[in-house]
Amino acid sequence: MPLTAVAVVALAPMLVAAGIWAADGARPPLDSEARPGPLVVPVLASEYRVTVQVPISATLEPGFPGVALDGGRITALRTAVGAELRSGDAVLDVEDRTIIAVQSTRPLWRDLHVGMSGQDVQDVQTLLMELGFFEGDPDGEFGPQTALAVREFNEKFRGDSRDAAFHASALVWIGAEPLRVGEVSVSAGEILAEATAVFRGEESVTSIAVSEPTGVSLPSGEYELVMSQTRVPYIWGSGSVEGDDATSVFRAMSSPDGVGLLEAAQAREVVTVPPSAVVVDRAGEVCVFSDVGSGPTSVEVVHGGVSTTQIVPVSELETVLANPADVIEDLVC
Repeated sequence: MPLTAVAVVALAPMLVAAGIWAADGARPPLDSEARPGPLVVPVLASEYRVTVQVPISATLEPGFPGVALDGGRITALRTAVGAELRSGDAVLDVEDRTIIAVQSTRPLWRDLHVGMSGQDVQDVQTLLMELGFFEGDPDGEFGPQTALAVREFNEKFRGDSRDAAFHASALVWIGAEPLRVGEVSVSAGEILAEATAVFRGEESVTSIAVSEPTGVSLPSGEYELVMSQTRVPYIWGSGSVEGDDATSVFRAMSSPDGVGLLEAAQAREVVTVPPSAVVVDRAGEVCVFSDVGSGPTSVEVVHGGVSTTQIVPVSELETVLANPADVIEDLVC
């Protein structure tokens, strides 16, 4: 009378995927009349790192706008996408007046001339000193020495050595830090209106949202979010990474949406056995047999695959019976 396999419905998904037999004494359906002998194989020490694929999505902020206060025809465009701007870098020429970038905590809001004082005067003195025009103490007082430095600045960038006033329109404020250009919105030959954004910095990422899988129970411990070769710490259940970690992940992404990996930071010690060696009996117990004459050894499956199954190491378990369904009449754990 032919033997039939018993289908067990409520098995853990990883056991089903691994091809592990549920047993009540029956044999696989391809069992032949020529019964094979016992096949005993060694267990192999290994490591397993929990890894889960997850959709990820970057939340972006628009780049910082570089606004030119000057107006007129653009006679030269001196920056491009990807350029990193710092104080003193030329941005564009408007009717042959070169407008430069400036880094500061606040923009220059007024034109300055002799007799004026304030923080904005000190900021301009500092800029002129960085550019090599001013050698005095940036004291916030617009005196004769500052006027001389401003004339030299105006001669170089605006073509007018007689002008001793510093014009706010000579600058494009880029914020307090260097700025990498992400978009240029004007071109040479255009008529530029006053107070027009001529470029924007690169978009900045505020966070990376992580869509954790539902219905999946993962071991406790530390995890990492992995994108390409980039790894950052991840707290399971948080649903996102922030700050510099988000920036690092975004730089490894080819678009704002992608697929990353959640991976255990530490590998887990396991032993590897053939999937066919692991038995799930009718009561749902999981076990292996070290030999045809041995009793069952209860085990905990960590991960099941097509060719191997990883289980928690068991003391003194050095071999397993790879074909228990072929050689043991009553498979009970």
